Amino acid sequence: EDDNISLTVKDDGAGFALPAHIDGMGLEIMRYRSRLINASLDIRPNSGKGTVVTCIFHDSQESAVNIAKISL
Repeated sequence: EDDNISLTVKDDGAGFALPAHIDGMGLEIMRYRSRLINASLDIRPNSGKGTVVTCIFHDSQESAVNIAKISL
């Protein structure tokens, strides 16, 4: 049985282009935090048309426990 939960956030803003090298920490910290809670993160920017970010929580029960540990 698939015990994944996904959360998708979309916007219709300016979007952005993903460079080969990212100077900031924003996207990297999002990826790092998703790994901490047994989740994966998919970021799909579309320059001029907004961005779609999807977080998939693998084994949602384990993810919930990990979220609780981090939140303390």
